[in-house]
Amino acid sequence: MKLPTYKELLNNRVHIGHFTKHWHPNFAPFILAKKGKIHIINLQKTVEMMELAGLKMKEIIEGGDKILFISVKKQAKSSLTNLAESIECPHMLVRWVGGTLTNFRVIRKALKGLEKMSEISSNPSYKHLTKKEILSIERKKDKLEKNLGGVTGIHKLPKAVFIIDIRAAHTALLEARSLGITTIAMVDSNSNPQLVDYPIYANDDSKKSINLITSYMKDILQPSFEKYKKTKRQSGSSFESTDKSQKSDAQKSRNKEEKASTKPEKVDSIIKPDKPIKAEKKSPPKKEVEKKEAEKKEEPKKEEPKKEEPKKIIESNDKTLKKENLKESKKDTLPSTDEGNPIK
Repeated sequence: MKLPTYKELLNNRVHIGHFTKHWHPNFAPFILAKKGKIHIINLQKTVEMMELAGLKMKEIIEGGDKILFISVKKQAKSSLTNLAESIECPHMLVRWVGGTLTNFRVIRKALKGLEKMSEISSNPSYKHLTKKEILSIERKKDKLEKNLGGVTGIHKLPKAVFIIDIRAAHTALLEARSLGITTIAMVDSNSNPQLVDYPIYANDDSKKSINLITSYMKDILQPSFEKYKKTKRQSGSSFESTDKSQKSDAQKSRNKEEKASTKPEKVDSIIKPDKPIKAEKKSPPKKEVEKKEAEKKEEPKKEEPKKEEPKKIIESNDKTLKKENLKESKKDTLPSTDEGNPIK
């Protein structure tokens, strides 16, 4: 596809920028001149960046990856939907849902819920539900379809992001940059082009300029997408044929192993043991055993000295004996007179 000519770009108002009071200083090298209170964009730079961005997007789609198309503007809705559907890519054109890229797991759960709701509504038992239940299901379904309807087919993060007006969709740009996703965008004179990897310097407010750039991208990407589809089909058929050949080879090898297992073993393997056999110990003759037993009987047995048993100390536990002993000891200690009576 040929690049659009300068005349086509001028007719579609790609060169018209924003008011001079709203300009961004980083956009200065891409401004050609001022006309009244409006900046004029250098179209030579826009054509160069369009070519680079188109080649990058072509490379991504030929590799089998997805590009997410983002815009919040009404004038870009129809052109971007046509572009995204022609390549079977996701798009978000009503409102950017925060965390679509950074919090992708939660978005996937919401998309699964949408799929379940669509299954329930297609079921014949859905009509037997109450009016209140049907209304609640339909409201949730409509809300999810409005915000996440274009992202239903996405199962992993996209390889690149195509944005129209990075000021309106600045959260999407920040999320893509934080995750290292390549960013391609239409950048006007009121925004910073250094935030984008592949900026296309053009008017992002005019419907004509948006249609021109999106149509150029569609003409580049559609044939490359069809090429990828053909290669995928061919690779799928070749993969099936390789699987069949691998299965047949595996069966042949199994048959060979079974035949080998049924064959008799060699004689050498039966005769020669794996482990060395140890020599058995010879028992002594009977005569020597009898002599040793007789010598043992003749030897006198040594008497071992008896150990003296320790005297057992008997402890009296009776309270009566203890009391009697105490009385006797008291009588012995008291002094006595000649008459034998104790002193008063």
